[in-house]
Amino acid sequence: MDYLHFELNPTLSNRFVKETITMAMLTILLLLSAAFALGDADGLRPVRRCRSGWTEYGSHCFMFIKTARTWAKAERHCISLGGNLASVHRSEEAQSLQGVVFSGTGEFTPTWIGGFEDPKRILLKDRLWFWSDGSKFDYQDWIQGEPNNNGGREPCIVMNFGGEQGWNDLACGNRLPSNGHVIIVDNKACTVFIFQPTGKLLTKFGSRGNGDKQFAGPHFAAVNNNNEIIVTDFHNHSVKVFTPEGELLLKFGSNGEGNGQFNAPTGVADWGNSRIQVQ
Repeated sequence: MDYLHFELNPTLSNRFVKETITMAMLTILLLLSAAFALGDADGLRPVRRCRSGWTEYGSHCFMFIKTARTWAKAERHCISLGGNLASVHRSEEAQSLQGVVFSGTGEFTPTWIGGFEDPKRILLKDRLWFWSDGSKFDYQDWIQGEPNNNGGREPCIVMNFGGEQGWNDLACGNRLPSNGHVIIVDNKACTVFIFQPTGKLLTKFGSRGNGDKQFAGPHFAAVNNNNEIIVTDFHNHSVKVFTPEGELLLKFGSNGEGNGQFNAPTGVADWGNSRIQVQ
């Protein structure tokens, strides 16, 4: 994902305050820098609140940047830039954030915001929520039936979820493609399917065989920071890396127990820094 930061304008008087709100996503992180411009001493001169490349909403400046991260890593990155994941306090603000995401991706991509739950009340019916920037949690936009801890402990909030494009509680460790797409590996059909979060099929690739874009019992897929798709090919004893469009970038492995060889690989995980773990 990508991010934004804020900086104070040294030319403004002490009556100007800048504050940053940064927002990151599951598959995308949206970083927002909020700047308050209270006006100059005589209240006549216009004040430029947002730097070039930022989107202004009220007293806030927004910028959209992509890269998939967990909620905690997204928040830490935002803090390193002087901000936090975004807090939302009114419906108009929520719609503005959706617009920023849509302008960057062409769709309403699921995106982390700064909401998190009191860890002492996660499994209680009366759940207590906070914003990571310390502001009051005074607005909610949950989709129907949420929050519900459906996946177990789900103490973090994602926006643009499902067909209603509202909020959902989600496990904070989720790290999705920055475009929010859902990847399904069909073991029997030897095919990889890529869907939008709404369920619309975007593309599919693969067939049975041992060619570059073929599989013999694919088992698992992972996504790296470049949104490349890593697939374990069980009966071909190999690992293949594809672009989001399904074009082969790399394949490695053969049957055996030596270095670089596999005996029916199943799981795969991307550790970053060009490191891939295969099980």
